[in-house]
Amino acid sequence: MPRKKPWTLMVYLAGDNNLTEEMAWSLQELKRTTKELGRNARHINVVAHFDPRGSRSRRYDMLPPSSINKPVPPAQLDGNLESFESVRYVLPPATGPSLSSSGASNNASEAHSPLQELQAFVRNEIERLHDAKEFFVVLSGHGSGAVGDFLMDLDPTTSLSIPELARILKLGRNAYKAKHHREKKIAVLGMDTCLMSNAEVCFEIRDHAKYLVASEGWVPNAGWPYHRVMEAIVDPTNGPVRAPDAVAKRVAESYSAFYRDYEVAGISTDIAVCDLDAFRPGGVLVRLLRHFTSQCIPRLEAEYTLDVLASADVQPGQALPQAPKLLRKLSRSIARALVPKPGTERAALEQKLDGTAGAASGFQRGRNGKLRDLSASQLEALRALLDSIEGRYHLDRENLEARAKKRAKRLMAELNQPSSVQNALAAARVLREFDPGVLEALRRVEQLDANKNPLAMRARCELQKLHQVRWFLDLKKLVSASGLSDASPRLRDVFVSARWHAQSFKGGIYVDLFDLCRCLESRLSTNDPLWQTCREIQDVVGGSGTGERVVLLSRHTGRDFQHAHGLSVYFPVQARDYSAAYENLELAEQTGWGRLVRAYLCLTRRGRRDESRHWVKADDQVQRYGEEEIDPLEMDDCIEARIAGVTGRLAKGSLFSADKVRSGTDKRVRSPFPEKGKGGVPGKIRGGVPGKIRGGVPGKIRGGVPGKIRGEDVLGAWGNPPDGFFRQQDS
Repeated sequence: MPRKKPWTLMVYLAGDNNLTEEMAWSLQELKRTTKELGRNARHINVVAHFDPRGSRSRRYDMLPPSSINKPVPPAQLDGNLESFESVRYVLPPATGPSLSSSGASNNASEAHSPLQELQAFVRNEIERLHDAKEFFVVLSGHGSGAVGDFLMDLDPTTSLSIPELARILKLGRNAYKAKHHREKKIAVLGMDTCLMSNAEVCFEIRDHAKYLVASEGWVPNAGWPYHRVMEAIVDPTNGPVRAPDAVAKRVAESYSAFYRDYEVAGISTDIAVCDLDAFRPGGVLVRLLRHFTSQCIPRLEAEYTLDVLASADVQPGQALPQAPKLLRKLSRSIARALVPKPGTERAALEQKLDGTAGAASGFQRGRNGKLRDLSASQLEALRALLDSIEGRYHLDRENLEARAKKRAKRLMAELNQPSSVQNALAAARVLREFDPGVLEALRRVEQLDANKNPLAMRARCELQKLHQVRWFLDLKKLVSASGLSDASPRLRDVFVSARWHAQSFKGGIYVDLFDLCRCLESRLSTNDPLWQTCREIQDVVGGSGTGERVVLLSRHTGRDFQHAHGLSVYFPVQARDYSAAYENLELAEQTGWGRLVRAYLCLTRRGRRDESRHWVKADDQVQRYGEEEIDPLEMDDCIEARIAGVTGRLAKGSLFSADKVRSGTDKRVRSPFPEKGKGGVPGKIRGGVPGKIRGGVPGKIRGGVPGKIRGEDVLGAWGNPPDGFFRQQDS
């Protein structure tokens, strides 16, 4: 019986984009290095799948060479790459694999998406080479981090999301289990793409791989030096390196050493090795992140509440000037548009709209029904209030209806007299979602819309402002009713300063977790409980502590990423960069990180200029967010979105919808290659024209926009970067 080989290296090259030429070079490196390994080549299987631009996909067996190629072609020669093409699978796993020879063309296979091809590659090759002791899988192409498209092609609709990637990796585990009747994780998962050394990514794939080798920032267009990768797995002199963590570290070290020579050309890189076992739901890091958010969210939301009241020069004890008159004016205008003839019906609607009926009574009536009859946004508002009351800010698997029933009396008390400023904000949101007058007006507006009545548009415009004024007054009333004030130390200025200085990626959408906590710690008092939490997160991520450590190795070259410590997290600095798809990621649910980001963005975003003055103008429509007309920090099916008439865009991703889809991506993506190089093909120009980037900005990166980058729009934008750097010293 033949002995098991220590390693199988599987490389998937998503090259239907501006990376095609560089990936052909990667294949040449893999082929040539198989010869350079000499006798030690017997210790490794090497297989690659290449999806090039303008041609069919190809499968290559480098070690051992494909059985259909006799005699074995000489690997050290150029010009014979096609001799290593193997029998290839042309049907997705769901249908079952069928085979064709390397030279044959198959129309069915040409129509397959990269998703199907990656599924087939991972599942079929692990099944075929199941006798290997360990698997090293490398995914090479464009990356965008936790939120955005992964392995993007010229057609962005064929790209993957991170939850979809996790499902594909699970197929590989199932293929191995079918052969050996036991579970086995991929030993090392390599990401030859931008922005993938990310906490959310690690959490999604934690069950399917042991170690992740990836970069927080961008990866140069040339990608990984695959001759060094193979030498890190199987040393040409000493044979195979058997420990997966040692292999992962050797690959990261080789990558960093390779690109250190590029510092003279102004190139900066980073790479890290993460232990994915640290991302288990009960692990120390997840517990600390949950603790971090539970300390920050109440303070940030309380500050936001008081800032909202102060923005219109209204203190908790004051009344909004002309508020009753304004409400009556808006209510009459809406009622006239919705009920043409005067009478008791119009009067009743006016009474509901100006608040006489009471929003709390509307909530009481809604609560008497089944929770499944409520909208997703009503359920989310109810959960947010329960979380505020109970002091937890992550999506709990416990039945929401049971929680609401258990806390029924407390809920009604908080809706009338909240016990904290943060609870007042959550209570105002509940009242907003259950407002009986607004809901009745919405029902009538939608009826007019169905009949194409032009009065519906006017009613929507008025309803937008009435809804905002009512929410503002409810919030003021709730805060003033209990005489609440913010007694805790202000956190906003500290957080803004720390977030501004911390190492960022992709134009400020991601931030280095270690560096964010270090910047926060340096600005907080040692008496602040958050100070200790920041210290503990640093120790777990990559500190010198003796306990669990997430980042086993972190390396950087050049200036741009010198404050990278190996693990980033989603934290956009602008509301327009926030994606509702983030709520579909497991880390956002388990730790409350999504709510923390929304709290920060709400607190730091400027309000509309002269907003209270425009409330009084009954014919002045609220203009918002271009084509979408919805605040990105709100759920797409919330009452505000229904009023604007733009519901349903992400309804399947809502937290409580029955048909929830963990897509993790917003498919409204423009083509990543709007500019073209010579001959109308993007990415083939030498000389100052975008065309050499695996990423998204003219430069040197792997990503998703013409140029040199693996990672759409990934140039690191951080506050005021240093004018030089010191080389990292080897530890």
